[in-house]
Amino acid sequence: MTLRPWMAVAACLLATTPAFAGISISVTPDTQTGFDGQTLSYFGTVTNTTGSDVVITSPYGANDNPQITQTDTFATPQTFTAGQSFTGELFTVTIGPNVAPGVYHGIYGLSAHSVSGGADQSGQFNYFTNVVPTPTPEPGTLGMLSAALGAAVVAGKRRRYSKTSRPQLPN
Repeated sequence: MTLRPWMAVAACLLATTPAFAGISISVTPDTQTGFDGQTLSYFGTVTNTTGSDVVITSPYGANDNPQITQTDTFATPQTFTAGQSFTGELFTVTIGPNVAPGVYHGIYGLSAHSVSGGADQSGQFNYFTNVVPTPTPEPGTLGMLSAALGAAVVAGKRRRYSKTSRPQLPN
């Protein structure tokens, strides 16, 4: 019988505890390949993992190379109801000029603020950008293109010459 008053006190304490604001972020794939001047889009899912509404704000990110810049989808605050998810483009990464080939590490994260005044939390994940040399056509490809264009020009001139220099037959 003495347990019941403690249960009532515990229930009151739990009921008045602010909601916990948590988010989960997943991205597939977490590694993308690109070259100088290219913009890569990272797609994924952001989910409100709590039982209360949260406002998702303050996207943040960092990368190993300052010439690789990140642009966020969640630049303006968005309210997520309990359990709500967003699936789509989370951010883009633009590879600047003259970035040395290699794999660069980045971090992407979001902050969540509970609407009911709970603790603020954040979710983040690691991503990788594999920079490869800018693709250039092989010399053999350019040689074949030049030969094909030259053959087309010669064939056109030959056709035009044969029509104008043919003798006319009397009617």
